[in-house]
Amino acid sequence: MSRRLSFYFNILLLNIEASGEKWQRYLSGIQRGGRRYTIKKEYYAGGTLKSETEWKNNEKEGKALTFYESGEVKSEWYYQKDRLEGLARGYYPGGALRNERQYLQGRPAGKAREYYESGKLKSEWEYVEGKREGEIKDYHESGRVKTVWNYKRGKLHGPAKEYYENGVLRVEGEFQEGKQIGETLVYGEDGKIQEVWSHCDGKSERVR
Repeated sequence: MSRRLSFYFNILLLNIEASGEKWQRYLSGIQRGGRRYTIKKEYYAGGTLKSETEWKNNEKEGKALTFYESGEVKSEWYYQKDRLEGLARGYYPGGALRNERQYLQGRPAGKAREYYESGKLKSEWEYVEGKREGEIKDYHESGRVKTVWNYKRGKLHGPAKEYYENGVLRVEGEFQEGKQIGETLVYGEDGKIQEVWSHCDGKSERVR
């Protein structure tokens, strides 16, 4: 795919950052519900807390948090027997919700959402058996639809469209098992076709 088409079809991926692997301090002896936990902490070079995770019997168990250098929470996760479980959330500096998704036995499950710092919905999609499935929508901050994708078993499959802020169609094309097929049409804000791209055997060529 050309760089320009890659720009047109820029998939928004959810990025909730996990904590690092190098732990600098261990705090033990926390009791909860009759069980003994260890909290492992990591620090920034300046000394502020970067992450903390609850462990039990050498497995992640309970809450895991990451922090900005300012001390504000950056993300929160929950583990059960060393696997992600339940609701995971990421936050902007200042505390506004950035993204959220559910985990079931270590795999993402159900609805996932990403938000603008203003709190308005940025994108939403769904996981089935740990893979993206069905229609996925991204939104302009105004609330108008920005892109519409279709997924099948974790791969782009079906029609894909992108819209200008004013709602006019900007790009339309189609995918099959993760590859672009057929033609991709690029429109101007006046609705007229500006470019036509042809896709075959993983190669893209502008034909107009």
